[in-house]
Amino acid sequence: MITLYSNKVNVASYRPFSNAYTFYLEIFRGDQSVLNNSTPIYVNIYAHGNSGFNYNSYGNTPKINANLYDSKNNIAREIINNSVSAIPVNSKTLIASWSGNLEHKDDGNLAINVSISYRANSSADYMPQNIDLYSGNITLPTIARKSEVACGNFNVGENTVITIGRKNDNFTHTISYQFGTLSSIISSRTAQTSIVWNYDYSSFYNQMPNTREMQGKIICQTFSGNTKIGESECKFTATVKDLPTISNVKIEDINNKTNVLTSSESDIIKYESTMKITVSALAPYGTNIKNYRIVGAGFDLTQTSNIFTLNNIETSNFDIYVTDNRKNTNSTSASFNLIPYIKLDFLNTETKFVRLKPTSNTVKLIAKGYYFDDSFGLEENSLILKYRYKEKGSSNWSNYEIINNSEIVLNDGTFEITKHINGTFNYLKTYEFELVVIDKIKKITLNNIANMIVLTGERIMSKYKDRIDFKKITIGNNLEVLGFELVDEWE
Repeated sequence: MITLYSNKVNVASYRPFSNAYTFYLEIFRGDQSVLNNSTPIYVNIYAHGNSGFNYNSYGNTPKINANLYDSKNNIAREIINNSVSAIPVNSKTLIASWSGNLEHKDDGNLAINVSISYRANSSADYMPQNIDLYSGNITLPTIARKSEVACGNFNVGENTVITIGRKNDNFTHTISYQFGTLSSIISSRTAQTSIVWNYDYSSFYNQMPNTREMQGKIICQTFSGNTKIGESECKFTATVKDLPTISNVKIEDINNKTNVLTSSESDIIKYESTMKITVSALAPYGTNIKNYRIVGAGFDLTQTSNIFTLNNIETSNFDIYVTDNRKNTNSTSASFNLIPYIKLDFLNTETKFVRLKPTSNTVKLIAKGYYFDDSFGLEENSLILKYRYKEKGSSNWSNYEIINNSEIVLNDGTFEITKHINGTFNYLKTYEFELVVIDKIKKITLNNIANMIVLTGERIMSKYKDRIDFKKITIGNNLEVLGFELVDEWE
């Protein structure tokens, strides 16, 4: 028994005599029960008369009253309501008592408030006067309760430590976990307070096929002997940081027209090759590749397939991003040999067929354009310019005439030609021309446009014996006045 409070008080009688009686108050506690989370409390009240004073009820019924308020139940209750029948002289007599078990809060704490009083119901000479024996708070020792468990966040694939804050050295614990659809005991009835958790990595990966983070919890059951006295838990977040692995990026030209010109299948001809990119990647355990992305070479494409087919390539490097279903992404860079091909084409506004003069039978060809004057690796590029013609309205074309390379001027990615085509291009007739330029990759044809039509030569002035006539002409619609000559003269 441990004393919580003890006191004696001198009490006057109604005669009055100041020290007629002595009252004793004792409050004790017994051994606390960890199992029941309770403390036994004992309250005893004694009294005796002094110097010949004693008390008998003589039909009166004075009382001892005691109230107790405990912080667990938040209620006040009367624990003593006891009539006092007699107080003998010089003899310590128990006039009231109470005992009971008080249950503590879940955390093992308990505070009580006790108020004890004596009340007379008459003022007879020898009756003890009213008195409050005690009123105050008593905080009971905390009873060791459930242990607290602590755990931290971790990356799947790495072990983690579980720490137990034990409240009593005799406690043991059963530790378990819940994670998704998984649940199991980690350690049963252990006395350890620090546990390295070697969980099954693969089962955790399989719980997270489409997310990189997932929450679970550790549950700690506390035992005193064979009796469970409480349970605590902590939450953790498991994170998958494993990235997809990219083992290879294969680049090849699958355009049969261009890949035969280069010395390697991974050589790409700018604008003209059809580039096939094959990405070899592996998703981490428990998930799949969600998509592939290519950024560069003039593209920003995302798709579920690991094979990209690209045309009109403009730059020689790009980045590959691979993302799995957990939204984890890995990347790599790739580069290739880009042959800087210049697109074969005419400068249409500077390419034309015209007569030397309105009445000339000779036609002048002026042509300008772009040309790749270099090697593709396996073969050099080549240039062929040719033309043919027919009378307007006819369906019969002449044979193609190939222009000698010595007549073509190449200069820093361009070609240029100025050529007089001698023939019987009757100035009274209109002719249609077709101009073709060919390199190793492309063929460009110009026809059926005004620049390819040589118009009839027109008389714009006539001199007669007594006058000169001029014909009104319109400048525009690609009609070009090159000059005039006297074509008829009368004497």
